[in-house]
Amino acid sequence: MKQPLFLVEGRDVSVFQTPDDLDRFVESPDLAEYRVFDSEGNEYFFKGVAERPAQKVGVIKVARGQLNRETSHVATDEFRGYLLGALSIDDAGEGAQASLSVLVALAVKKLGFDL
Repeated sequence: MKQPLFLVEGRDVSVFQTPDDLDRFVESPDLAEYRVFDSEGNEYFFKGVAERPAQKVGVIKVARGQLNRETSHVATDEFRGYLLGALSIDDAGEGAQASLSVLVALAVKKLGFDL
């Protein structure tokens, strides 16, 4: 998992430096609505919430390995789309050709870190 982490809820994108920061932000009833990506476009699922729609399974902790690497998958194109939207870059625009690492840096700069 390469940090920072990005939490997507609908069209909203939040950026977190660490899993602990993300853990403090998420709310258990909303876990099925969240999508979590690392800065390389790998998508992670909360333990017990890999299936959508998910059921609330009690208190879920993200920190210390609670994001399930086994159920992660590469979703780079989807992640790029979320970043382009958060940065207000048109898919056909010049910025859409930027590398994922450049888009990640731009998103961190524009959105800042959530705590």
